[in-house]
Amino acid sequence: MHDHAPSSTARALDRIFWITLALNLFIPAAQIIGGVLANSTALIADALHNFTDFAALLLAFLAFRWSRKPASARHTFGFHRFEVLAAFVNVLVLLGISLYILFQGVNRLLSNQPLISEIVIVMALLGIAANGLSAYLLHGHSRGNLNVRAAFLHLLTDTLTSVGVLLVGLIILFRPWYWLDGMVSLGIGLVIGASSVKLLKKSLSTLLNGVPESLDLDQVRASVMQAFPSIENIRHIHAWEINPRVISFTAYITLKDQPLSQVDQLSTKIKDLLLREFGINHAVLQFEALGHHPPGTTNHYGDCCVQADLAHHH
Repeated sequence: MHDHAPSSTARALDRIFWITLALNLFIPAAQIIGGVLANSTALIADALHNFTDFAALLLAFLAFRWSRKPASARHTFGFHRFEVLAAFVNVLVLLGISLYILFQGVNRLLSNQPLISEIVIVMALLGIAANGLSAYLLHGHSRGNLNVRAAFLHLLTDTLTSVGVLLVGLIILFRPWYWLDGMVSLGIGLVIGASSVKLLKKSLSTLLNGVPESLDLDQVRASVMQAFPSIENIRHIHAWEINPRVISFTAYITLKDQPLSQVDQLSTKIKDLLLREFGINHAVLQFEALGHHPPGTTNHYGDCCVQADLAHHH
């Protein structure tokens, strides 16, 4: 049996999520009020982005808790994909917000309305403090966790955009260059959009059971065959991520003449090599004797189910 009680790391991340949720609910509310009073599109854009941070953090927090549920008879891999799904949704929201901010930035450039720089400066400093602290708290947990990384990306871009808003306020305090407010809004939108694309590709690849970027299946196959001369062939190789911390791997392994009693020992050694050299921690291997696999199954990757079905019907 597995112990599903929350680890100390999980409990620490729970506390961090609660702190960042509180900060990211209060800050954008204050910034919206300040942006309206100061007539600053950049500040309102920053506040709207901060509101999406609260929603993103809430979604990330719920996904983090749900993903810790134990596996069941219907969900044998557990619920780890909740985190990947949350990351995917968060990135889509980020892209939508970036488009809205770009639209508002263009409108601001065309209108060139004055704003109250003192309010902009105060609100931007407030955003830098809150978002910077939140990003710092999550940074240590963002490696190897797409869900936390997406939330961290929200907060990091917010911190940077608040810095941009601060610079606008400081400059307009001395020079009436109100067009800078629109320019910074455009910059905020572009930064958010660009930073989201890579994470979108990563989360989508994971949801579609793509081979992890860190894996070269040709290299995996060559390494295993070189390490174990008793292997004649490896075919129907599949590798995918349950989440960035769990990499699954399946393969058919054709053996030369070898006693059945040695297969278990060989399987253990292959799994040790896969974990040690490639980080594959969930391997399922199917062994077969030389000459016993169906004809026409020479492909090393994929199509195992289709070929097996064809072989069965012929």
